[in-house]
Amino acid sequence: MKKIQYSLSIVLLSFASFAAHATIIDFEGLSIDTSVSNQFASDGIIFGGGNLVALDNDSRALCASPPSCIGDIDMTFVDPSDGTTAATTDFLSFKIGDPGGDLDEWLISVFDINNVLLEARAVVETAFTIQSFSYTGIHGALIEWTSPSTFGYTIDDVTFNAPTISTVPEPAAIALLGLGLAGLGFSRKKKTG
Repeated sequence: MKKIQYSLSIVLLSFASFAAHATIIDFEGLSIDTSVSNQFASDGIIFGGGNLVALDNDSRALCASPPSCIGDIDMTFVDPSDGTTAATTDFLSFKIGDPGGDLDEWLISVFDINNVLLEARAVVETAFTIQSFSYTGIHGALIEWTSPSTFGYTIDDVTFNAPTISTVPEPAAIALLGLGLAGLGFSRKKKTG
């Protein structure tokens, strides 16, 4: 019984940890003509891809090139403490589409901090759909509007885990580590010899 309680406690703590670090951008409270490009940099995300505004579409949502909302939208993760330093996350999700019932098409690409493609996903939908991505080191996403329709789309409820700064070791630090390991190996060899 104690093992079950212990396991359940770990599961609940893990979920609480995820919930505490997840950010949800729902664009509520913004007026229709608000530019959102850097509006959420302090949350760790910057939006781009044209004249992005919060659009009243039953609720506030992000629209590309209003009023027809037929452009591309990109998202880039930054360090929330300064809003500019490149950062990464391990989870990204958002709702995309519209309630119109027309056929919408996108190519959604997710990249790492070196602009290496992690996934390219073609999405064809007639209503809102949730798209989720889980990779270590997501730095950005590009939503390319590929539909011939002119009715457009919005994205909403952008959810992501807290961005972190990627720490890539400097070449000098790697060389110093290698030198230290070589010295350690040499000293051990000398003691046994």
